[in-house]
Amino acid sequence: MRIAAVVSAAAALLSAGEMTRRLVAYYRDRTPTLYAFLDVDTRDLTFGGRPVTLADRRDDNGHLWLDVTYGDTPLSLRVTIPPKQESLLKYGLAGHADWMKLSFFTEYTGRSLDEVRDDIKTGRVPPRLVLVTRSPRPGSDPDTWGQVWRKDWTFDYYEFLPEGGFRRQTLHYPTTRQADAPKPGEITEGTWEFQAALRTMPPGQGPSLKFRQTGLHAMGWSFPTLCFSSLAFVVFLGLSAKVGRGAAATGS
Repeated sequence: MRIAAVVSAAAALLSAGEMTRRLVAYYRDRTPTLYAFLDVDTRDLTFGGRPVTLADRRDDNGHLWLDVTYGDTPLSLRVTIPPKQESLLKYGLAGHADWMKLSFFTEYTGRSLDEVRDDIKTGRVPPRLVLVTRSPRPGSDPDTWGQVWRKDWTFDYYEFLPEGGFRRQTLHYPTTRQADAPKPGEITEGTWEFQAALRTMPPGQGPSLKFRQTGLHAMGWSFPTLCFSSLAFVVFLGLSAKVGRGAAATGS
């Protein structure tokens, strides 16, 4: 038992050293890019020197639309998840929180999230502005199957360009398994699009994180080996102590 404990301890030390080496190598040339978001809850604002307005509208069939105007550029979005209470539409953008977010955002490194958000509020850092929508599977009830069928969710991004107009793109909920590489056209962990999409999802309904762009992924085999060998060391050390006490009791 003592030999097994010694071997386990040696394996733990070796794997810890390898894990440290990998982490240092990973972060030596990599500075993680983080994104700070600041949600907008007003229907009238200014961006890039142009007015931005958002207004609700119902068509002849009773469908609710959100009309967005950025300078001279109009954008009409059909509401994919109607508000549970019509009265919420009177209070900023609260009535659209289940399917849409309008947010200022910027990337940052070396500062706290609160500091960056304060920089956005005061204008010390020129932010970007994006409107993101989440659309459940067509024809599904957004309160039941629309939440269950997450892999059918579609996210549309409308970024407000400083020179005017929108940059548009559509991405989908990730369908890959934990060990698979991301598929083109799906939101990818570590991107601002991923973080923006998360803000439109119900709590607890986001995809499982794969940590592909973190030191955890870079650890490879060293992390599980360290965990297993450390556990084995504790077990064998305990068994060795138990055997030793038994032998001492027998000898006495």
